[in-house]
Amino acid sequence: MLNFAVDEGFTPSESIEKKIITLIKRADIITDPRKVKLINKPLGQALKDHPELLRTVDNVVDNMARLYSDISEGITEDEMELLEQSLLKPAYL
Repeated sequence: MLNFAVDEGFTPSESIEKKIITLIKRADIITDPRKVKLINKPLGQALKDHPELLRTVDNVVDNMARLYSDISEGITEDEMELLEQSLLKPAYL
């Protein structure tokens, strides 16, 4: 739909068109299996099943997982934050 909006000229301004193109590029990245590995599991279970993920990522994007961690994994928000932090590469000063 975003491509269609740009291709058909349905963007009301150049600045909005640029924002839509940025969204298209982001969607291309996150849907590319060569760049993103989708593991459709709660974070705690994913880390148990895939320990190779620990300390391998540059950034963690939390799509409200901490808000539902008590429901999805039976852990607190603080425990979820620790799980997320365990994914990050070590910081070098």
